[in-house]
Amino acid sequence: MRYQLMNPVGFPRPLLADHHDQPGAAGVLGGPWLAEVDVAVVGAGLSGLVAARALQDAGLRVLVLEARDRVGGRTWNQALGDNLWVDGGGQWIGGSQCRVLELARKLDIPLLEQYDEGDPVVLGDGPRDDAQARRERQDVQRRLEAMAAHVPGSAPWLAPHAVALDALSVEAWMDREGLSEAAREAVARTIGTTLSTEPGNVSLLWLLFYLASAGGFEALDEQAQQYRLQGGAQALSLRLAEQLDGRLRLDCPVQRIVTRDDQSQLLCCSQGLIHARRVIVAMMPADIRQIEFSPPLPAGRQALQENWSGYSGMKVHLHYSRPFWRDAGLSGASSNDRGLVQVTFDSTCDPARGGVLLAFIDPQVLRDQPQQRRARVLEELVALFGETARQPLGYVEQDWSRDPWSAGCVTALKPQVLSRYGQHLRPAVGSLHWAGCETSEVWCGYLEGAVRAGERAAEEVLQALG
Repeated sequence: MRYQLMNPVGFPRPLLADHHDQPGAAGVLGGPWLAEVDVAVVGAGLSGLVAARALQDAGLRVLVLEARDRVGGRTWNQALGDNLWVDGGGQWIGGSQCRVLELARKLDIPLLEQYDEGDPVVLGDGPRDDAQARRERQDVQRRLEAMAAHVPGSAPWLAPHAVALDALSVEAWMDREGLSEAAREAVARTIGTTLSTEPGNVSLLWLLFYLASAGGFEALDEQAQQYRLQGGAQALSLRLAEQLDGRLRLDCPVQRIVTRDDQSQLLCCSQGLIHARRVIVAMMPADIRQIEFSPPLPAGRQALQENWSGYSGMKVHLHYSRPFWRDAGLSGASSNDRGLVQVTFDSTCDPARGGVLLAFIDPQVLRDQPQQRRARVLEELVALFGETARQPLGYVEQDWSRDPWSAGCVTALKPQVLSRYGQHLRPAVGSLHWAGCETSEVWCGYLEGAVRAGERAAEEVLQALG
């Protein structure tokens, strides 16, 4: 389904015409007038749409601008065969994620429990699982959780010793502390599955903030994957878009945002000009680099965006005539510490329509060789689940690092970014406000965080407009 603004919304033409005479208006930016609104929202992902609906419900004139030809941002119902759809991006929610659960209930989107009956499969050496190794894993997790308890979610850069914590990568900290192999594996596994990168790329302060944001290792490793959404996670955004009374433009990337003397904003997009009293930019900070701001953003905010890191989280979905792994008493979950396929999950929605396996793979291996990559994926799935895995009915990949409008799917900040520039993440810059799941202090990076960030940004705008 496509959404398009059919008629301009806003003030009468004479008022619009007046703006053409202003410095920095149409004469400089070029293009026709589209609309004059109270609030323009840049980005039709979940966070931006939550903000837009809240503002519309409050009686404000809102227009959402989206660069892609669809809503949903980093949630995407990807086609896998005839009328079969899978989550190409974010897909899970947890029982403690109350805001997104409430949103799903209000939008009448049922939950699907993540299938976890049966045994997981471990390929490669796998982690040691003797009593000593379990104690070592638990000890390092408790230790990091105790450190995370002193990191305020609203301002992790103000944590005790924040600069020193942020100067270390997680790998450097583990080296310094002389952690056992079992302890290192536990930490690396959480970072790999939740942040799609290696401990050497992650600031210790960022990991502590991430733990505090979610509520600890058990929340990240287990509780966050309790449910999926019937119709896919993108269903949240599709339903919200239906409620926006047509106030949405797709295929409409914003190229430039000009702050006028009265602090109102002119947005130059591919389809023309919009005048707004306030703007919410609901994008990953790294993606905001694609927009030119006039005057330039404050130096700290620019540095935050320039140093923001996004990682792919490359997914492969495979469709089979049935979830055959269940016949063998397997859950569909697996891990492989040496392969291209890193972890798998059962992503079946309706067993009557076949079984679906989800595999997270290393996006750097065979990066530009799709045929060889597919052959390697199938070979490793055969090693995990048997010969039946070799002949899927459907196969689809999604590499977010190749998306033209996204720097990646998940965030993990490198050392010396959060402590230096984190203070610029949430505060408005004049009449510019920031949303997106990365700006949430609770469940940062998750669907829950996206909902909370959209609600916060909308409340900021409502307060500013009185």
